[in-house]
Amino acid sequence: MAAAARVNPVLTLQALGAFFHVVTRKRLASAQDAMARVRELQRVFGVPAAACERTRRLGMEAAASRRFSFRDAMLLATAAESGCADVVSEDMAPGAALVGVRVVPAFDGSDPHPDALAILAAG
Repeated sequence: MAAAARVNPVLTLQALGAFFHVVTRKRLASAQDAMARVRELQRVFGVPAAACERTRRLGMEAAASRRFSFRDAMLLATAAESGCADVVSEDMAPGAALVGVRVVPAFDGSDPHPDALAILAAG
């Protein structure tokens, strides 16, 4: 990593997220150790855009707590950073929430869920 640091490289949020996901899913590191490693990689390589730090932290902490899958946690964290109040989903638990973003079911049986329709109509 020292050699890489001399050439001023940049890592994307997606790359850091993929690293966290793989090492925790394969149990190569605990969630806490993986988060520490991501912070170290960010320090050495740099990551563009200050907002991605908060999104990364929110998503990884939610995934580490096992409240959401990694991908769902990152989706909700990104929605929160974007100012969304609701996320319509067909596979996340209805009513679950992360930092004020509420999961709304997409369907009620085979029909669109009334709450999802109301959100779409309001948009």
